[in-house]
Amino acid sequence: VPPMAYNTQTNVAVLGGGNGCFGCAPVIGLADLGKGTFTEFTGIGFGFVNGIAVDSADNIACTTTEDDASVEFDNLNTETGFTVVLPNSGQQQFFSGADVEYDPIHKLFLVAQPNSSSASSGSTIYVYDINGVLQKTINGFSFSNAFNVVAAHIAIHPSLRIGFVDGPSSNVNEIQGFTY
Repeated sequence: VPPMAYNTQTNVAVLGGGNGCFGCAPVIGLADLGKGTFTEFTGIGFGFVNGIAVDSADNIACTTTEDDASVEFDNLNTETGFTVVLPNSGQQQFFSGADVEYDPIHKLFLVAQPNSSSASSGSTIYVYDINGVLQKTINGFSFSNAFNVVAAHIAIHPSLRIGFVDGPSSNVNEIQGFTY
């Protein structure tokens, strides 16, 4: 903690934080690794940041927050952004997103949702473009991590449009592949 991502073009580490109180806004920190400076701004969404990824070419951070089942898209140049509510979630905390990964080839953010709001059970990965438009919903996972110390992770191979997640085993000794 905190979740962090790296902008390869600006040499800036982007950190997601906040005090985590229900209804409180998250904080986005920007650590310039070349200059040795740190700034922060109030993010959008509610609660602490669960996952974060950065589109280095467009300087956009995508986060998930704990309290509102939304995905946030922050323009790091202007420190402004917008939220997209995860499908069918009703903005209920139970359906909040977790890990976020970025595919720089296809300009897509992949968002893990441990408790699916799009399937009757299991977990989901949502694929969004950089404008927050849902491109694909992938159901059939099991990474609720109810008893795991290690949170769900998405790993992707962008040129092949394939990915992997922890599971479906509850003791984190398997991986599950998917295409997007």
